[in-house]
Amino acid sequence: MADDWVLLGRITDPRALTHVRTLRVTDTTITLDGRIAGRTRDTLTPEHLAALRDQLLGLANNPDEPFQPMVFGKDPTLTQMVRVRRSSVDVGPGDLDPEATTGPAFEVELDRVGNTPSIESTLLGGFRNVLAAAFSSGANSTPWHARPAAALDYYDGQNAFSSGGWTRTSETGDVKVSTFTAGSGNSRRLARWTVAEDHWYDGAATIEQTYPDGNYYRMVGRRPRLGRDTTGWRITNGLLRVYVDTTGKLKLQAYRNGAWGTAKELLFGMYDGVTPYAPNRVNTWAVRRNSPEQVIVRITLGLESGSVNYPHRVTLDLSLRRGDRMVCARMTTAGINLLGSAELTTAETGTVLNSSAGKEFTVRTNSNDADGNRFVLAHTGNTTSSYTGDASGSAPINISMLAARGKAWSFAAGFEVGGTGAASIDTAAAMINQWAAPFGERTTVVGW
Repeated sequence: MADDWVLLGRITDPRALTHVRTLRVTDTTITLDGRIAGRTRDTLTPEHLAALRDQLLGLANNPDEPFQPMVFGKDPTLTQMVRVRRSSVDVGPGDLDPEATTGPAFEVELDRVGNTPSIESTLLGGFRNVLAAAFSSGANSTPWHARPAAALDYYDGQNAFSSGGWTRTSETGDVKVSTFTAGSGNSRRLARWTVAEDHWYDGAATIEQTYPDGNYYRMVGRRPRLGRDTTGWRITNGLLRVYVDTTGKLKLQAYRNGAWGTAKELLFGMYDGVTPYAPNRVNTWAVRRNSPEQVIVRITLGLESGSVNYPHRVTLDLSLRRGDRMVCARMTTAGINLLGSAELTTAETGTVLNSSAGKEFTVRTNSNDADGNRFVLAHTGNTTSSYTGDASGSAPINISMLAARGKAWSFAAGFEVGGTGAASIDTAAAMINQWAAPFGERTTVVGW
């Protein structure tokens, strides 16, 4: 079995687990041991091997992915969903050196879940408390969820979601988005579907992090390589890519026509009633969830005013679901009412799409950008269109959102992909309705 290869969980590079030495199979378990990269060691850098080591260790007892796909190259009958009970990597002297001919030894113990099993999506949620009357009652909220477009079947059990769905093309594979009737309010939904193991991660929510070679690798589990790195990580679902730079600015890119577009940049501002503040650094980042259905990361930001650093604690949670075109964010501060504004650092004219009592809570840029998209920014409604106490000490740029000063506020940002030619599900109005229905999703194998 020296030339065998295995794809396991998020380890989907066929050059990775290429040298399985021993395969032990029972009716309920599988044990594999071998070497990472095997005899193709010279095609992988030491940093890539280190990333594979971390990925292997993250597979076991993963609370966000209790079961994962295994695709077995030499014996397709062993391709199935598995639960990784234990994983270990033995890095011997020189195993990570560039001149080494083989990679580190590994061993994994797996429970056999089943071949292409039926998957159940449990969705629980309601509607956001958006200021505008059309949203405050949940009348416009549109629950939704996405699964790989390669799914072999789909059944919602209650005729609740649209069975056909709309297709969104992501970098990692097409996804089907199904919606429920607007105004559903608080509810619990179930959907069942089946997909081949090699399509499990199509359009999956993903956390990526860099290694010293500068390349991004998928993160498995909740342990960042370095939690105090100010950069070197991003979240994506193949449709939207989101990250924070060293100065605390939020950056977003949309995927369209086979490529990632130019990043839009959001600047945050805080004000305590006397002094304007702005983030100028990232202190830490941590993972709260890392599953194919959804990823959530938490960043702690440092503030400055007049080039002086301040110790106020500000956290920013970023959440991205499979199939979503908008990232959901929640910013909080402790001990003092500071928050806050979010505005594009490059001025663009925008149009208010939703407002109530003179407060705008959804804006969209007026013109398509160079990539053919329009930027969308939304808030729950405690906003105003004029504010002079922003981080730069002048009026905000044309497209901006301002939360009333407090300790927490929520917003969403993304792209109307295709601008005026966007599909009906991808218009800014439709995306806002989807954002107004925050449903959480958890997938499980039926009968497991």
